[in-house]
Amino acid sequence: MEKKISYINRNFDDYRSALIELSQKYYPQLATSFDDASVGSWMIDLNAAIADELSYHIDKAFQETNINSANMRSSVFDLARSNGLKIPGPKGSMAEVMFTCQLPLSPRRNGSSLQDPDWSYAPVIKRGTRLAAGAQMFEVVEDIDFGEQFSSDGVSNRLIVPLKNSNNLIYAYRVVKTAVVVAGESRIYRVAVKSADIKPFMEIIIPAEGVMNVESIVVKDGTSYQSNPTMGEFYQLEEEMGQGKPIRFFEVDSLAQQQRWGEVVTDGEAETHIYGYEVSGNTIPTYSVTKGEWKSLKHKFITEFTDNGYLKVIFGAGYNANTDTKTISDASSFAKYQISRMINNDSLGVLPNPNSTIFILYRVGGGAASNVAKGAINTITYLDTEIGDGSTNPVVAASVRSSITVQSTSPSVSGKDAPTVDEVKNLIKYNSGAQERCVTVKDYISRVLLMPPKYGVPFRVGAAEANNKIMLYLMGINAEGKLDDILPVALIENIENYLADYRSINDFVEIKSGKIINLQFEADVFIDKNYNKSDVTTRISNAIRDYMNVNDHQMGDDIFVGDLERVINQIDGVISLIELRVYNVFGEGYSPTQTSQEIMVNDPCCDNGEPAQANRLRIDLEASDKIIYSEGDTMLEVKYPEKDIKIRIKEH
Repeated sequence: MEKKISYINRNFDDYRSALIELSQKYYPQLATSFDDASVGSWMIDLNAAIADELSYHIDKAFQETNINSANMRSSVFDLARSNGLKIPGPKGSMAEVMFTCQLPLSPRRNGSSLQDPDWSYAPVIKRGTRLAAGAQMFEVVEDIDFGEQFSSDGVSNRLIVPLKNSNNLIYAYRVVKTAVVVAGESRIYRVAVKSADIKPFMEIIIPAEGVMNVESIVVKDGTSYQSNPTMGEFYQLEEEMGQGKPIRFFEVDSLAQQQRWGEVVTDGEAETHIYGYEVSGNTIPTYSVTKGEWKSLKHKFITEFTDNGYLKVIFGAGYNANTDTKTISDASSFAKYQISRMINNDSLGVLPNPNSTIFILYRVGGGAASNVAKGAINTITYLDTEIGDGSTNPVVAASVRSSITVQSTSPSVSGKDAPTVDEVKNLIKYNSGAQERCVTVKDYISRVLLMPPKYGVPFRVGAAEANNKIMLYLMGINAEGKLDDILPVALIENIENYLADYRSINDFVEIKSGKIINLQFEADVFIDKNYNKSDVTTRISNAIRDYMNVNDHQMGDDIFVGDLERVINQIDGVISLIELRVYNVFGEGYSPTQTSQEIMVNDPCCDNGEPAQANRLRIDLEASDKIIYSEGDTMLEVKYPEKDIKIRIKEH
């Protein structure tokens, strides 16, 4: 007869009872006593404890394989990788800034008293120039040429202001250029690799915290470099630009990706077409178009974040084979050539050459802390600029350089911390069926949130289908952590361009700002007279503030007032919550959006002689079963907790 215990036992007591029963049934001569002091009880407890521990770990391991019950960060990341989701890191905010410089007058024209700015001294602020807003760093992401009226996107972004002396004579010109800067700081990580280090799918972990993304990787032959590559080398247009030049590796979504979209290169420069209009025989440029094409790609890499937040770079599997087909003269050499082709298959990318140096240009910083106020970006910490064409006066050039200043003209928005475990779970659910395309409405939400960090990302995204259109509603967050429905045009354009490769061909996508409904809370509470009134009031106010924290809610989330009432009743010192009133406040520093919920025409709380406020409406919670509803394009917010949360205390 088989001796076993039931498989449905899951805890210590169940195992102990089953083991005692088995011992009494099959070993009655040995199992004579199971008192606490007996050896038999000790053995039974020991085995029950071991079985209980094993059951716990089995249950825990199974729990971590399910997306809904997994809690460990490593388990959720593994599930994300299994579902083909690339988890993003922290996002850097974007801001519009205004650069100014002072240019001298040009030489006088023939007999003319008018003098233009001397454009031979017009500076070009190079990509990589660093700015600061307190402890937050920002960088220029593309060259800013003061000699051009238009940006690379064809937008007129230059203003010329004459400077006059006391005699009303122009002595110089102030030139203003607007540009977009992105939070974060570029750094370079250098790795020298020997032959023993090169292996298929070689991995390199960047030893820095807060990494947002990798901008570029270049590889140079040799291992004794004392200086880093230039920005021009990091951003060279092709994988290989000629003998003696570094090899650039491009980031892809998957190593199986065989092509990339890039510029058509002619004589080492991108083929760009300038369009404009004619004035007196001269072409005034208005915008430019760079010609692009799909290019085969073998120097590529992918990145992924480890469980503890570090960024890992993964190269391909093939080796750079330089077998010359002209040397194939017989069957033996042909066989070796074919074997070499199979071994060095570069369909998944190639590895860096042995005895070379890998230079990784990456960015750190960003996050929600990079959302700073208007005007906060006002310091240039590192200026990389070129002035003039080499024939300019060095003294004047130095004066122009020292005159360059910067000031942000808008708050920086779209900065976001790395996704939490709960956010990753939601991304997995929305991403698993999309397969690099947007099919459902939720796919669009997931795809926007996965946009590369340097292009920015909204704080919250809502989506809905209306009139055969996909409506995307975006919400930002400002430096004070308040919701902001005003988003930079550059961010909107980035989202439009990014979604172009993922949306279904028959989908029409429209992007709008989301709506903000500002709320006020008033609570009447009975408290124990033995407690300090100020302390209890603070705890109640903090409970409401925490419950309404916008970081814990998505667009379209409803607020269950009954849950909030239960939280307040559980606060130490609170005897009971008498009444909780919720108001929609609008205008005069608040959002103009008014709630569509049923409201109370006559507010009973104002019968005590207090005047009713014209810019607020009391929400009828009884009519909505104590639920504050939110549409898919709306977020609820307590904008000023200090004055929008009022607590009235009664002692008992």
